[in-house]
Amino acid sequence: LALLFLASCNFSPSVKGGLVEDTPMEGLLEQIKPIRTDVEVEIANKKNFKLEYIAEGILKATHKVDLSSKLNNSIIAVNVRNGDLVKKGQVLFLLDTLELSNHYKQISSKFEKAELDYQGILFDKASVDSVLSEDATKVALLKSGLKELQLERDRVRQQISETIIAAPIDGQVANLSAQLYNKADGYKTLCTLIAHNSMVAEVEILETQLSDISIGQKIKVIPASSDKEYDGYVKSINPTVDKNGLITLEGVILQ
Repeated sequence: LALLFLASCNFSPSVKGGLVEDTPMEGLLEQIKPIRTDVEVEIANKKNFKLEYIAEGILKATHKVDLSSKLNNSIIAVNVRNGDLVKKGQVLFLLDTLELSNHYKQISSKFEKAELDYQGILFDKASVDSVLSEDATKVALLKSGLKELQLERDRVRQQISETIIAAPIDGQVANLSAQLYNKADGYKTLCTLIAHNSMVAEVEILETQLSDISIGQKIKVIPASSDKEYDGYVKSINPTVDKNGLITLEGVILQ
């Protein structure tokens, strides 16, 4: 390593006997005090270095669930807001059950009466025939109406259970549209749950950077909403170059 320092100074020629006498250069150099400057040096070696590219993009969920209801019942409770993190099984919405409960009581009462009629028909048949045939049992079900009432009772019971709308997965609430006292079936989607354990980052890189990137390569992802850093890997690369000379790639985020 060679360093070159240039120093400048002013000097006046000596005057002797009214004549200007030049001072020898050797004498001037002796009068200049050397200045010591410490520097750090390193031997140049051939070695690999880390090449980093920084790209901006968007985070997308590979798994999300749209919640909806086919019941024409009023919404009596909305327990979440947009952005809330919820656990699987957590109750998000409650629907009014008054009408369904009354209907279930009526069906249950009719079912009990039909069950008595069914037993009576079988008893009468058994008093004539020592062995009841399968056809005789089917006839008894039809005459009593027990089968239809049982199906109706099971249907209403299922609808009552559907008035409690819980989260089917762990995730974050988004696109919340449901509002209190509106009919649940009036919404195409009550809300959307985005699963956080299945996120991908979609970013654009320059075409000239493609030769340094490959599928499976490790990446680091930092969401704009936090300072937390997530590990990931390149999942796919779209080789198509857009008009701006950019290529789109997807990276899976490991959590």
